[in-house]
Amino acid sequence: MPVHSSLMTGLNNKMIYETPLAESGVEIPELLRPPLERLGVESIGQLASLDEYDVAKVYGVGVRKLGLIKELIRQAQHTLGVTSETPTPIMEQVPVKGHDAPMLFVPSLLTRQFERDGIRTVGQLHSLQHRKLENVAGWGDGKIALLIGLQNLCVRLYEGGQLDPEILVSTIVDQCLLPNETVGQATVSEFVGSTVAAFGLTGAAQTDAEALRQLFFGFANSTPPTNRRFASSEISAIDWRDVPLQINTRAESFLDRFNLVTVADIDQMATTGVFPDPDTGQSLLVLEQDKFGKGSFQKLKAELDKLARRGIDDYRAEIVCSQDKLPSAEMPWRDVPVALSARIANFLDAYDLTTIGDLFQLAVRVQVRCPVTGNWLSAIKQKNFSNQSISDLRTELRELASKGLEGYRYGAMGKPTTATELCEAVGEFLKERDFAVLRLRCSDL
Repeated sequence: MPVHSSLMTGLNNKMIYETPLAESGVEIPELLRPPLERLGVESIGQLASLDEYDVAKVYGVGVRKLGLIKELIRQAQHTLGVTSETPTPIMEQVPVKGHDAPMLFVPSLLTRQFERDGIRTVGQLHSLQHRKLENVAGWGDGKIALLIGLQNLCVRLYEGGQLDPEILVSTIVDQCLLPNETVGQATVSEFVGSTVAAFGLTGAAQTDAEALRQLFFGFANSTPPTNRRFASSEISAIDWRDVPLQINTRAESFLDRFNLVTVADIDQMATTGVFPDPDTGQSLLVLEQDKFGKGSFQKLKAELDKLARRGIDDYRAEIVCSQDKLPSAEMPWRDVPVALSARIANFLDAYDLTTIGDLFQLAVRVQVRCPVTGNWLSAIKQKNFSNQSISDLRTELRELASKGLEGYRYGAMGKPTTATELCEAVGEFLKERDFAVLRLRCSDL
C-alpha cells in the first residue's frame, strides 16, 4: 500500500492509528469498499496514509472514485490531527538526457492543454507543477493524474537505462496512461512489434496507443538491447544458414532483403521487433514490412528459442548430423565413398565440391558459390538439383555419421580381412546371378 513517510511520523498514537474503519467515525460508501480492500486499507491510519496519486493507478478507480477517496483521506487525516502533503512525481528534476527531447506521446485528454501552454519538450513537461494546477480551470483530478503519469514515464525512459524488451508495458507506464488492460499485459517487444489494431482499440484510445508505441519504438532505437538469447555465445556470430535455422521461404526472403545475416542480427530483431534499414540505417518495424507476417515472426522466434535451448550440435543433428561425427572435413567424399546418384555427383563436380566438408556445408546451407562471381546461390534453383537431392545428401551424411567410416564402407560385417570375407561382402551388394558370374570368372585365380 502506498504511504507518505511524512504522514507516518505524525501518527504517533498507535492505538488511534490502528482503529478499524468501522469504528473510526469515517463513513465509507459501499462504492469505495472494493478498491480500499484491494489496497489493504483496514484502519483509519492506513486510510490517512494513502497516496492519492498512486490510488489513481488502481484498476477500477476512475475520476469519480478518486475524488471520493481523496475526501475520505482528508477526513481520516483531520480525525488523526495530521496535515496532508501533496504527493509528487517519482522525480522532481528534469531528466538530464531528455531535457530537450520532443514530446512524442501526449494523451489525447492533455493535447489541448499542452498546445495552449506551449509544452513541446520533456523539460517543459517537467516544468509543470501539479500542485499549482489543482485550482486552474480545465485541470481536474483526472488530467493531473495523467500529467504525473506522463512525467513518471519520461523519468523511467530517460533515466532508467536500457529499456528491457521483455518486461510488461504496465511496469513502465502508469495505469492511468494505458489505453486498455491488454496493452499493459503485453511485453515491450510485443507492443512495439504489433499494430495497435491487434489490441482492439478505436478512436482516441487507438491514437494514444499508436503514439505510445512510437515513443517506445524510438527509445528502443536509441538503446539497442543485448542479444538476449546468445549474448555470451559463439553462436551469435554464425551465419544463420550455417546453423541452419529452419524457417519458411518467406522468412528467408525477408532476411536476405534486409541483409540480416548472423544469428545476432536475427536475435536482436526478434527481441526488439525492429531492425536497421541496410541502405539508410533507419530503424524499421518488423511487422510493418511486406510479406512477413506475425506467423512467420513467431516461427522465427520459436526457432531461436529452440536453438538457444538445445545448442547448435543437437539442433543440427535433427536436420543433417553433427559435423564432429563425420570423417575429416578435408577427406575427398569419393574416398569414403559417399553413395550418391550420378545427378548429384555431376552437380558436385560442376561446383567443385570435392570434400566431406563441402558436402556438409551444402547440406546445411543449401547454397553453392557461383564459380564466376563467388556469390552464394540457392542450390535448389540450379539445374539438375532439387529438394529431393538435398534430402538424399542429408540422408547419406546422417548414415555416415551414425555408422562411422568403416561401418559405412563395409557394413555390419566390418572390413574384410580374408578373400572369403571379401567375397561374402561383395555378395551382399550384387544380385545372385551377377555374383555367380563373378565367382566363375575368378575360379581359376
